[in-house]
Amino acid sequence: MSAAMLCIGLLGNQVLAADCTTKIGVALPTSVDWGRPIAATTQFAVDLVNEAGGVSGCNIEVVLR
Repeated sequence: MSAAMLCIGLLGNQVLAADCTTKIGVALPTSVDWGRPIAATTQFAVDLVNEAGGVSGCNIEVVLR
């Protein structure tokens, strides 16, 4: 019984770690010529980090404003 509870506890932690997301806010004007490349470069860097496993197992999400 205690072994089953231990397995459930361990699996629960893995599910929680897989579902976490860290949001990064970026405030820049994307309607001007210099804003779009910054937004694209930021997203590119975030994609690289997410493909490598994220930060402490959590994916990063960019929020543009």
